[in-house]
Amino acid sequence: MTLTSLGFGGVTGTPSSYTGLSTLVREFAPDRFSATMKRVNTLLDSGAIEEIPANGAEHVVYLCVGRVHATAWVQDNALIPRGANIKPQKARAVPSNVISVMEIGHGASLAELGDDGLTDLFDATLDMIAQDQATHFARGLHGGAVSPAATAAWSAEGANATVSLTFADISMFMPGMAVDYIDTSTTKSYVVRVADVVPGTVGTSSANVAGTVSFINDVVDPATGGVIDISDSGAVTVATTDVFRLRGTTPGFGGSSTAITGNALTSYDDICGSGGAASLQGFSASTLAGWRGLTRTLSAGFTQEAMLGFASLVNQFSGYYPTHAIVGSQIAAAHMASSGIMGGGAAGTGIGFGLVTSNTVVPNRERSIDASMDKFGNPTEANLRMSGLQVIVDPNAPQTQITLHNRQKTKLVRWREMQPVMQAGDPIFVNQERFSLNAQFAGMYQLVTSHRSANATITGITGL
Repeated sequence: MTLTSLGFGGVTGTPSSYTGLSTLVREFAPDRFSATMKRVNTLLDSGAIEEIPANGAEHVVYLCVGRVHATAWVQDNALIPRGANIKPQKARAVPSNVISVMEIGHGASLAELGDDGLTDLFDATLDMIAQDQATHFARGLHGGAVSPAATAAWSAEGANATVSLTFADISMFMPGMAVDYIDTSTTKSYVVRVADVVPGTVGTSSANVAGTVSFINDVVDPATGGVIDISDSGAVTVATTDVFRLRGTTPGFGGSSTAITGNALTSYDDICGSGGAASLQGFSASTLAGWRGLTRTLSAGFTQEAMLGFASLVNQFSGYYPTHAIVGSQIAAAHMASSGIMGGGAAGTGIGFGLVTSNTVVPNRERSIDASMDKFGNPTEANLRMSGLQVIVDPNAPQTQITLHNRQKTKLVRWREMQPVMQAGDPIFVNQERFSLNAQFAGMYQLVTSHRSANATITGITGL
């Protein structure tokens, strides 16, 4: 797609609608994106993760791993250890770029809409773009990759083919978003759109995080102008080993299933989740002993005892106690329920809500209730703590895991805030192939860590 700058940017004598739209994007989009990023990304807004400016085109971070071998007990007049040639390992991080494109038809941007109409249209469109980009970025911090819980077949192999799949956690998906679909049997990747998201049946005293997601193959390949067939021959069955990722992680459109190095944001899943033993920031455990993240699969309901034990293990292994626990709203609710149930009850009576209750009696617990008679309150506003850690309730986090974050050792590096892309001082581009105007919004960030094992994840929490 070829785009050309209008170049109007405040020049007198140009159509007011062009100038007005350009002014709106240039003056209001940066603040809107900044405010939306904070509102959507509670992890950033909370200050739990520090955002720092990049120190160069490649951000340099010195890794803190292991100890110095020239430390020992000595007696008077004994030989002292030979000095250690201390040289911290230097890692380099490059930015991941996230982009969204706003498109408004020429007709809407011309005299058919007055100034008020154009402003309202721009405001609504910009709000959707900012919300989508902020959500994409926020989920990317945790690692956007999930596999279905059961198999199902695409209705066909070509354009507009559909499939409905069940997932144990549907929190990554929202209607309308495009995602990368990775077919592990053919080692190819495609870009498909989420047509609908239907939560599963909510059980007694349970907020079920599972559900059904419907996909449609109707995303146009920018290189060809058409929709790419999902299979070369016959209908394709989506397997439980296939993967859905945030768009842009893989080439898509029939390309390789291998993730494009550096495309997606480094995530907690890379640091201390499923990729915790893999290479990160140019180093691996085989080249730098101890350079690995910690993860534990619970495969059980949430308990504060399990949380406390694992946080203590992180402290034992890394020498640092985590500073924050990042959880989804369902685990936050389970945490509140485990601490605030009034009275006791036998196991299996529907009061579990993410708790381990088999063959046990839930003990009596007390919690003061004010005149509102609200037993628990809002988990996102409760100022929770968990094993001494401040709890950040992030709706973008996977609902079945807890991330233990260390603010001193893991930071978000910023090269460029989310803002309009300018050409010749103007953020508006004329689309040379479609009767529309475009504005591009881009940001450049990367998640970096100097001490990988100071972070950890607990996955596989059930009963939610």
